[in-house]
Amino acid sequence: MLFYAANEFSEFNLAQHFDETREPDVRIRMHELYLRTKNVVARERVISLEIVLLIGLLETQNAAVNLGLGKRENLARSLGLTENAYWKRAQAGRVLIAFPEFIDLVKRGLTHLSHISVLAAKITKGNAAVFHEELPGKTEREVRELVASVNKDGSRNESNPLFDIRLRLTKEQLSILDRAREVLSATGRVPSEEEVILKSLEDLLEKRDPVRKAARAKIRVQKKEASAEGSDQAPELSQ
Repeated sequence: MLFYAANEFSEFNLAQHFDETREPDVRIRMHELYLRTKNVVARERVISLEIVLLIGLLETQNAAVNLGLGKRENLARSLGLTENAYWKRAQAGRVLIAFPEFIDLVKRGLTHLSHISVLAAKITKGNAAVFHEELPGKTEREVRELVASVNKDGSRNESNPLFDIRLRLTKEQLSILDRAREVLSATGRVPSEEEVILKSLEDLLEKRDPVRKAARAKIRVQKKEASAEGSDQAPELSQ
């Protein structure tokens, strides 16, 4: 991707677009710049798609082991990627290799590779058609909601949908999670990891969320005003 970008800028004279000594039609210059940008974005989409497919093939062939690199993180590093960036591309690649009908959606700009990777944990032959029909045009949040609402056989989950979130923690970070569980266990019940995380987030929002702070301040003002009105309307004591 960077190779193509470098070539483009080696041929692309920025001065001709921003030379103050000339007075060409600004609208023509802007339209040319727009078309050039649109063309590069389209090529970037194709290159990104190729990278994802290649990484998907590496994963299906267990390349990390077969190349003598051992772990996936070593393979990712050898490609100049972080493990997280590599894994997201690998997930999307696996989906596209197994269900090539989704490749056209990416090429046409109807969805993004990051959205395809979200499907990885849930897509099957039984629900692929549902995802293919409803994926175009959705935001990543909407894609996650879609994934949570569709069962593996293609039927709909009418109950409260569950969202899968993958956490990768260092040993030190995991110790923080374990300590939070110990603290919450003082009530006599050991909470699940989900409960620990949700309770921690709830406490954080209660303490720092400006919206909640504003709501509490409004309630305090209303109580103070109600108390003042009550005092004003109280009957005077007879002498």
